[in-house]
Amino acid sequence: MSRNRQEITEELYLDLWDGDFTSYEGQSFKDISTKVRCEPRTTRGYFELGNTLNKNTHDSLLDRWPGPEQIQNEFNDYVKTDLSLNKGFVPTEK
Repeated sequence: MSRNRQEITEELYLDLWDGDFTSYEGQSFKDISTKVRCEPRTTRGYFELGNTLNKNTHDSLLDRWPGPEQIQNEFNDYVKTDLSLNKGFVPTEK
């Protein structure tokens, strides 16, 4: 569990077949089969949505999650938990 950018590659194998196991006028039909390998690649990460601090333009994916000071000063991710006491927290990398 990390907020840093992650490249994920998965493998999926499909064994497909279509065949008629009956015969027609004494002739049997061969099965048609194939195996397919799929390799999807996904990038998981976080980016800053458009807001007043970044002139309403989104940023690219972050390679590394920023430290608490950088989040407070450059991002819009300070989470207030109790508005009356002005308490809150800054999300960390883990």
